[in-house]
Amino acid sequence: MGWSEDVGESGVLMGTNYYYTGPILDTSHCEDGKLHIGKQSAGWAFIFHSQEVEGRPLRIVVNFKLLLGSHGALIEDEYGVACSYSEFWEMVERTKDRRQQFDYVSEGYCFILEDFS
Repeated sequence: MGWSEDVGESGVLMGTNYYYTGPILDTSHCEDGKLHIGKQSAGWAFIFHSQEVEGRPLRIVVNFKLLLGSHGALIEDEYGVACSYSEFWEMVERTKDRRQQFDYVSEGYCFILEDFS
């Protein structure tokens, strides 16, 4: 099962947050033990949550790709629906040219520094 753009009760497309769990980073300090990757909001480009975890900077896409592609990594949305590495990156790429909101852009990808949901 893959990701989907969430439709609220009113029939309006909503945003969906994505999370990482896996063996590379200790996520026990994160909310629900999951590291926030970012958010896909209807009509907008995917936005990455720029952060530092265990002294490791997650501030550029290559670091997210390494983390999310690591053995045992799990990507899931806020509803607990898992998506594969390829499904996740297909969604990110498909939305890349949509409207953008960001603190900075790296290699054409949007990033926000503060916590958000």
